[in-house]
Amino acid sequence: MRKMFRTLTIAIAVLTLSGCAAYSALEPKSTDVGQRLALTPDRTWSRASAQVQSDWAEVWTIDGPLLNSFRVAAGIESGKPLVARRGEAAKALPVFRKGMALEDMVDLVQSTLANTAGAKDFVPISVRPEKVAGQDAVAFEFTYGTGTAGSSIETDRRALGTAFEADGRLYVLLFEAAEVHYFEKLRPAAEAIIRSARLTGGGTAGKS
Repeated sequence: MRKMFRTLTIAIAVLTLSGCAAYSALEPKSTDVGQRLALTPDRTWSRASAQVQSDWAEVWTIDGPLLNSFRVAAGIESGKPLVARRGEAAKALPVFRKGMALEDMVDLVQSTLANTAGAKDFVPISVRPEKVAGQDAVAFEFTYGTGTAGSSIETDRRALGTAFEADGRLYVLLFEAAEVHYFEKLRPAAEAIIRSARLTGGGTAGKS
């Protein structure tokens, strides 16, 4: 059953990425995100276009979003959520508050995943202070589930990422993938992107 599911998800991922209008190649070079952040991947990713329905402003993937994705929220204002939703759905989203403690940023990321992707059963692996883009940041890693008992939906997910505040705005870099193969396969690539983070004109550029 597990092998059958993996075959099915790979097939869906291939079909998803085959739509040229939906995804474009993101080459391994400096890439601007929201005019406030620059990231440099160490390999080619597929970047979701505006035609792909996603709550996150930026979604990158290698094997398809069902298997792995790198998500970015850059320059979130105080009082705003990490993701974009409208109407009643937006009211249920947790929001960033200026001056938020680093550990509370991790809770914000998890609450956002729970609200938008049905994530549950979070198990922390590590939470530690870090320096990212010259800013005091929190680096985190955790596992979570997305399926229901007895279903054929993949339930084992793992995530790593970082969050930090700069000039009163929040920045979140989040990599998540199916365990065990897809997460470990792209972990070095995700960590390389995080290390490359640099604030640009809209943030505290040049600070180190």
